[in-house]
Amino acid sequence: MSPRSVLGAIGAALLLTAPALAQDAAATGPLGPACWMSNLSFSVGATVRAGRASAVCRASGAWEEIDTESAAVCIYKNEAYVLGSIIAVPFAEGVLLRCNQSGSWGVNDPQ
Repeated sequence: MSPRSVLGAIGAALLLTAPALAQDAAATGPLGPACWMSNLSFSVGATVRAGRASAVCRASGAWEEIDTESAAVCIYKNEAYVLGSIIAVPFAEGVLLRCNQSGSWGVNDPQ
């Protein structure tokens, strides 16, 4: 499977799951307000990418869609990865993805 088709498959999966992942869920825990995306909690001010949109966690515990070119993390299989992280794609031998500043995944080019 080519790196581009792998990215296409991952992108399609993210677009299909993004609305469910980015549902508003307000919570106040021991560290104050938080926003939830799937099973992950984020602090107020954190920016994430869900599908084609970016969102910021507001003090109300709700996500607000914003226009930005950056995010705090990349999400893959309900896990958060810091910017610059590199992961192997299990179903595509030799394909590595890098977490970009936009919060999206791109094929890692080691050169």
